[in-house]
Amino acid sequence: MWIIDNLVTDKRYVSPSYETSVVTPSTSTSDMTYTEYSVGQSEYPGVIPINQLAAIKPDQLKLAQATCALPATNNWQGQYGFSLSFGVQEKPTKTTAWTYSEMKDKLFVNMGAACPVRFHTKHLPPPGTILRAMAVFTKPEYVTEVVKRCLTHSSRNEASNENHPAPEHLIRCESSQAYYLVDPTTGRHSVVVPYENPQVGMSFIVYLFRFMCLGSCVGGLNRRPIQIVFTLENDRGLCLGRRALEIRICACPGRDRRNEENLLEKQHEPQQGTVDSVKRTVVRLSQELWNNTPLPKKVKTSSDDDKIFTLEVRGRKNYEYLCIMRDALEKQRYLTSEQLRAYQHDKELHFSKPKKKGNKNSSGEESD
Repeated sequence: MWIIDNLVTDKRYVSPSYETSVVTPSTSTSDMTYTEYSVGQSEYPGVIPINQLAAIKPDQLKLAQATCALPATNNWQGQYGFSLSFGVQEKPTKTTAWTYSEMKDKLFVNMGAACPVRFHTKHLPPPGTILRAMAVFTKPEYVTEVVKRCLTHSSRNEASNENHPAPEHLIRCESSQAYYLVDPTTGRHSVVVPYENPQVGMSFIVYLFRFMCLGSCVGGLNRRPIQIVFTLENDRGLCLGRRALEIRICACPGRDRRNEENLLEKQHEPQQGTVDSVKRTVVRLSQELWNNTPLPKKVKTSSDDDKIFTLEVRGRKNYEYLCIMRDALEKQRYLTSEQLRAYQHDKELHFSKPKKKGNKNSSGEESD
């Protein structure tokens, strides 16, 4: 028998309490198994109008199985070219409600913020097609767990849950024809809406989605990364297209997007030890030395001191000695007054030390 909780005029929450028969698709286009999906007389075979839900007998209503134990998360456009996109965004400041990163193919959004998602198809799907949204953990160790809200945000005392039939569901769709499902086998949550044809002059349809828990909530997501799997399904529950989108629900979407994009750019830089990294390191160090090292103060000299004179000398050894003296005099010109005083002080200490007198041996020479 069907259990209908908190039925209201604009939302539905359906949870089957019996096992449905499983039908395996004969084609290889779907990676999951589905149950039979059949509804009564309605404009959209994939959605049950609220005024007909109570009148339908349990044996006449068989909903599609939302997922299997390991739901598929690969992107697959299918024969109808199913895809999604986001509209032109404002500058991603810290106060933005949501922002999409093309670099990471990831959505950053505030908790409870209405995020418009555009859905495209190259060819119109058959009548009765539905759109399902379901949250899945991305890490293998958590992928079998059900993604749901934390105890605090799913409480009936929470203001966002007033008159809402599915307080534990993480994903909400702002549509009067949306209803919420709990899979009888896996317990996974999903929200389903009819896939309407685009209006005249439009190449896509837009649905507003809200994500009702923070990624840091203890007992809920608990800092575990998730992704939203959008599937296009026909009236028998067969998958016609799939699009997985990584998402981060946070307090500052703009800041978190910049931080993750900067980290990704650093990871794509050449590794240490390669030629490119060595060149980049040399250039960076040279720029730092040029910018941070102050230029030496040149001592004021007369006009004669700037002239160049030539001195001829005989002998290689004498020439090398004069070269050493020349270099020392040239370097002295760039020493500061403090360095000169320190040099003079060290020289005076060196020459003021008394020499140790050794004992004279029998030959009259000093010995240590």
